Amino acid sequence: MTRSTSARRFRLLAGLMIFATPLAVALSQEAETPEAMLGRALHLEEVAGDLEAAIGLYERIVENFPDQRAVSARALVQMGSCYEKMGNMQARMAYERVLRDYADQRDNAAVARDRLAALEARDAAGVAAAAVASGSASTARDRELPEIKPSENGIEILLRMSPDNSRAMIMGVGGGQNLGVYDFASEATTWITDHSWDTPEVPMGFAGTWSADSTRVAYSAQSHRGDPATTVTEIYLVEPGETPRAIYRSEQNKPYVTDWLSDGSALVAAMQRPDQSVAIGLISVTDGSFRQLKTLDWARPGRPQVSPDGRYILFEDGTQDARDLFLAATDGSSLTPLDEHPALDSAPLWSPDGRHVIFRSNRQGMEGIWAVAVRAGAAVGDPFLVMDRADGVNLLDWTTGGIVYRKSGSVSDIYTTAIDPNTGATKRAPKMIPYPGTGANMQPHWSPDGSQLAFLSGESFGRTPKRTLVLMPLDGGRSLQFDPPEEAFYSVSNIRWRPDGKEISLNSRDRQNRPILLRLSLPEAEWAVEPLPEDLWYIYMDWAPSWQSFFYYRPPNFAAQISVSVDAPSGLYEVERGTGERRFLWDPPGPIRSIRTSPDGRYIGFTILSRLWMFDRTTGQARQIPGIKAVPGFAWSPDSRHVLYVGDDAPGTESAEGIQGDAKLRVLEVATGVSTDLQMPEITSSIAGSANPGAQRLMLRSPNWGPEGNEIGFVLQASSMETRILENPLAGTETTSATTSARR
Repeated sequence: MTRSTSARRFRLLAGLMIFATPLAVALSQEAETPEAMLGRALHLEEVAGDLEAAIGLYERIVENFPDQRAVSARALVQMGSCYEKMGNMQARMAYERVLRDYADQRDNAAVARDRLAALEARDAAGVAAAAVASGSASTARDRELPEIKPSENGIEILLRMSPDNSRAMIMGVGGGQNLGVYDFASEATTWITDHSWDTPEVPMGFAGTWSADSTRVAYSAQSHRGDPATTVTEIYLVEPGETPRAIYRSEQNKPYVTDWLSDGSALVAAMQRPDQSVAIGLISVTDGSFRQLKTLDWARPGRPQVSPDGRYILFEDGTQDARDLFLAATDGSSLTPLDEHPALDSAPLWSPDGRHVIFRSNRQGMEGIWAVAVRAGAAVGDPFLVMDRADGVNLLDWTTGGIVYRKSGSVSDIYTTAIDPNTGATKRAPKMIPYPGTGANMQPHWSPDGSQLAFLSGESFGRTPKRTLVLMPLDGGRSLQFDPPEEAFYSVSNIRWRPDGKEISLNSRDRQNRPILLRLSLPEAEWAVEPLPEDLWYIYMDWAPSWQSFFYYRPPNFAAQISVSVDAPSGLYEVERGTGERRFLWDPPGPIRSIRTSPDGRYIGFTILSRLWMFDRTTGQARQIPGIKAVPGFAWSPDSRHVLYVGDDAPGTESAEGIQGDAKLRVLEVATGVSTDLQMPEITSSIAGSANPGAQRLMLRSPNWGPEGNEIGFVLQASSMETRILENPLAGTETTSATTSARR
């Protein structure tokens, strides 16, 4: 070998060695376990202080080992820590990624959540300090919204406020139930629908939402659409200046729209199916198809709402007394509890920027409005109180102007007086019954011997009304309270005494929304629960005087509302109690309400579209009492000659007695059809105002007749309602809460 050849070989070998050194290092690193890489990265961060090199290693772990979830989640947490030390805003992104992609790694997710809370507290404190220094610190302000100017549709109810706070979706219930848009600047209403109570469509309700840019409206509506045998649910889109366009129609499922994705592609909807189960999902605005995301345990889910970025749907689920908040990814990839707590949490709303959620909760033993910070589909920090003493508060929307809510209150008490049914004269001034639990009493009913008064006491307008049956002796003895049995999932109603006074019945529904009968035996005070016909509508039933049979109404559209095993025509039916045998009596021209059987058993009285009707069991014929417009709910005199009812002649006006609207008690002589106003000058707004000084509407309800024929009872209900907006709702609340969370 020549010297020159040897030199060339040496130079080649040296070059290969120089090239092989970094390659060998790289190969050794690729073969390194993720745990070892994490250890080296921690050394670079915590010992060597080389934050940029540590971040590089953390990034490689997450990129190369996505299946090693525990290690990758820890790497992201440490990456956020490095960015924090560098004062880099990318720390938030790292922590949010942990909550978004590695929520199952609870320890690391908890660290990420705590660090985000600390960052929130620091930023909030900085903003507050800057605002104080500049003299521009904002405070929350609670004020009443401008009044919606009335139009030809009479009473108008605000359903939804537009996201830009300039317009409201309203429902008018005057000449017909209709949907419209009210502009606060021009004080003008543009009506979307034009229904009348006299048309065969008979609309039964609306649910609607605004598009994110406040230009379009989507709504769902139920009606008969000209066919009284069918209930149809339809969804419409309304473009500016255009006729509503239907995108969905069903005679079986009942979706109600609750929100609109920010890109306009789909509507958020709660879908009630024929078996009464409810699912939330998305309805395409293009073809009306429904994509289910979650079947709920709770059948009344409120108003599921999509986050402003379109990634998550916020909703409540659980039981009647304990519900939590959840986030379902709109792509179906995840379902995450937002705040698990044993209290009853409900009615959640997103903030316009998607950084917070507010909700109702009774977690401190009282109703309050709470808020929690949210990042990347998870709660950050602890919930904090926004509004205490929130009884009667119904959250509507969180717009750019603030939190829009409806504040309502109701006082309901029972009065008695003596009358002459022939002349309508009262023999003494009406007096409230001597029951100490005032303010929420309703539906009085005398025992057959006149010794006791049965009534319901408890919430009447709560989110989950709870009522107790009370038996009050009229001789001044101690009242007895009976809580309904557990099978009564929905509120109880429709008190009836058996003629011998040994039993009281009430109506309710079970957890599957099936009608049930509650029977309280006396004096044993034992409850029995019996199923009622599946197709019984609401509570519209009453007993025959013998209590061996009862009468009930099956509506024409019932098969479209719930799956029932009995296929039968609509109408008034009689059911034998022992055998369950049904007998068809009569097909009414409209929906029957408030069935009341005369004590002699000859007549079955009821209302159809606020008109009083009588069905004569001896002839099998029915007749409408001419000239009578009655509020559902009336009572027979013991001799079956008279009916005591509430006249509905001038809703929204001031009656002679000083009560607003449908508030005149009247006595009808059934044989002649002559109606006489009950002369009660003592029933004035001052009496009702003593119970509820802020009352805006006073109503008479639930008339009843004592067994002697000269004593009557009724309910005087005083209610108030206003729509308000809480501006800058988080001012002065979040900083304290976030700081507290960070310290924990």
